[in-house]
Amino acid sequence: MQPTSVDLIINCRWLIPIIPENQIMERQAIAIKAGRILEILPIEDAVDKYIANRTKNLDHHAVMPGLINSRADGATRLFRGHSIGSASPANDALLADQGFIAASTELAIAEMLKSGITCYADKQHANNSLIESVQLSGIRCQLNFALYEKPTNFGSDVSDYLHQGLKLRDYCSSYPLIEIACNLNNINLLTDTTLERLASYVNELELRLHIQCNTDNDEIEQSIKQWGRTPIQRLFDAGLLIPESQLTHVNHFGADDLALIQQSNCHPVISPQANLVNPNIMQSIKTLMETDNNISLATSSAGKDSYNLWLELQAITQTIAFNQPDKSLDATAHQALRMATINGAKALGLETEIGSLEPNKYADIIAIEINSLSHQPLYNLAAQLIANNASHKVTHSWVAGSELLANSKLCQFDEHNLIQLARDWGIKVQTIN
Repeated sequence: MQPTSVDLIINCRWLIPIIPENQIMERQAIAIKAGRILEILPIEDAVDKYIANRTKNLDHHAVMPGLINSRADGATRLFRGHSIGSASPANDALLADQGFIAASTELAIAEMLKSGITCYADKQHANNSLIESVQLSGIRCQLNFALYEKPTNFGSDVSDYLHQGLKLRDYCSSYPLIEIACNLNNINLLTDTTLERLASYVNELELRLHIQCNTDNDEIEQSIKQWGRTPIQRLFDAGLLIPESQLTHVNHFGADDLALIQQSNCHPVISPQANLVNPNIMQSIKTLMETDNNISLATSSAGKDSYNLWLELQAITQTIAFNQPDKSLDATAHQALRMATINGAKALGLETEIGSLEPNKYADIIAIEINSLSHQPLYNLAAQLIANNASHKVTHSWVAGSELLANSKLCQFDEHNLIQLARDWGIKVQTIN
């Protein structure tokens, strides 16, 4: 039989497909054509069945789906380490500067790619520069449009925000790696009429929602005082607490709110690493994880921390182990990896396309070198990848079959130029503050 022609064969020493669950496969080949996985099969069988334009032999690597960061604030990356951070009038002006946003986002994307993230949801409201930076980088991304009652840098009123958002959605339909969602950053600033109006668009267009709410008790108390209900209850009443809703920073909730979260099948997004020392928030995370809701992971935002999802994986494995001491090390690690892959894909509505290594899914793949001292001896691959913070050992990544990281070097970015760009903007940030 004539071998089938494919674009790429990746020969893997170890393979973590995510689906089926809790499996680690050895000496497998991934056949890729037109950006998608055609088949996964033993290497010796692939030799006779396929002929590839390119072959990548990863004899000392673990291969798995790319990580999915369910919320990141790329626009604030250039404020990291700054004593004031992003909270100043001068820095607010920078966050409206398209050049600053583009440079900051490129730096954040470069960091994410080097640590194994191949898809992320950006907190920043999309503009032309942001879209261009994301598109040129090759990463997969969910971008947002804003919805406010009052004029901001992003629009004049509710009608204007919705008009611009839907126009942006149409524009990005020509970019297969970019999805558009509506961002609700403070429910207390939106009237019931606005929420209900948004719901009509959501239902008609199957629009994703990226919602920050119930972040602290003050927000909840203000909502009850102003609107007579919690933010979660208001979302539910308006028809916006739905399976298309991604809930971020839901740190405080009562039994009634929790029941609504469960009933809605929405997607809580958590960042446990920054909250390990906060018992109240960790209790909230524990409670959410006891539900049947799909829970995904995100790195901390506001430019304070790195875009390293492996730190969140470490934190969530500690949380699982503490709350379920009878659970095996292997099962805990695989559960955590699902939260950073297929669960993130479900939150973004992309579970049929990415999040696991299966035939017909896009080839969003990373490879991690495991031949180093830190991984030896290798008893439990999944657990040791997390425990050893594998971010610095990611050597290759592909998105839809296109290589974005090769031998630890970025393919779409010049790192020296990025470093100089960061230094130049750093001088400007220091000068205006």
